[in-house]
Amino acid sequence: REPGGGTAPSAGHTSSDKKLYREAMEHFKRHQLAVAMIWFGKLIKQYPGSSLKGNALFWQGECYYGMKKYSLAMARYQEVLKKFSTHAKAPDALFKMAMSRLRSGSKKSGRTLLARVLELYPNSAVASKASRELERTRD
Repeated sequence: REPGGGTAPSAGHTSSDKKLYREAMEHFKRHQLAVAMIWFGKLIKQYPGSSLKGNALFWQGECYYGMKKYSLAMARYQEVLKKFSTHAKAPDALFKMAMSRLRSGSKKSGRTLLARVLELYPNSAVASKASRELERTRD
């Protein structure tokens, strides 16, 4: 199934990496995070040059975040930023790194990363979330 609910793939998008990605997302949506991790991992391993690799790494981070494994989530988000710095998920990865730090009890580091979101991605969808979290977590 497509993330939007349909079953037919988009024109020209019938490759196996997209099938793996859709399968992983279905498991993620059902909160089957460990299973989703496996499917995202298959995509990353079997299709290292896939245009979906950045997304798969980000969603692996989201799986770890959902399991409250914040240090592992941080590692995935950092990988997204390191390897895919201009990727559409980069602002989200930096924001979720900040949230992972905050959830781990590293308030100062988390706030620094939130400020970095605003500095690097002021017009991103997560900028307003970062601003609210900065306000919420101030002393």
